Amino acid sequence: MKPIIKLVIYSVLSSSIVFTQEIILKQTTFSTSAINASGDNSVMLGTVGQTFVGESESNSTVLSAGFWGSVASVLLGVDDVIPTEFSISSAYPNPFNPTVNIDFSIPEESIVYIKIFDLLGRNIFNHEENFKAPGKYRFRWHGMNDSGASIASGIYLVAIQHKTKFYKQKITFLK
Repeated sequence: MKPIIKLVIYSVLSSSIVFTQEIILKQTTFSTSAINASGDNSVMLGTVGQTFVGESESNSTVLSAGFWGSVASVLLGVDDVIPTEFSISSAYPNPFNPTVNIDFSIPEESIVYIKIFDLLGRNIFNHEENFKAPGKYRFRWHGMNDSGASIASGIYLVAIQHKTKFYKQKITFLK
């Protein structure tokens, strides 16, 4: 073998060894049409190519997911400040396609109701969640109605109820 060819082969082999990374998926099962992942504090189920459904919890994060989207929370650490009042961010990105996010803070355990209406006033989406701890949360909606069907392009109204207060904002879905 010529020395130049030996040098090229040696270079390729040694660089692949140096830059190799190992990726491990713990306790994950793939089948022909479904993905199931479970661990000590989580169970996530889904169909290949579609959104997972389930709940996952770690020391710092809680994730609840459904076909409609998800609600994620970051549990507060010792150095974090507990919110003193309920607050909500503007929806982003707005206009959105296919997902919109709304961040909010909760000062104590409470139930939050999220409803989405079309411009004719029809209630197309409902979500209710009991938050057991104060913290910062993110609601992520994938533009689906209560039946799981994708919504049409247009303007929608989001109404979020926390205790006796209502917060409303307009979002635009563009396909």
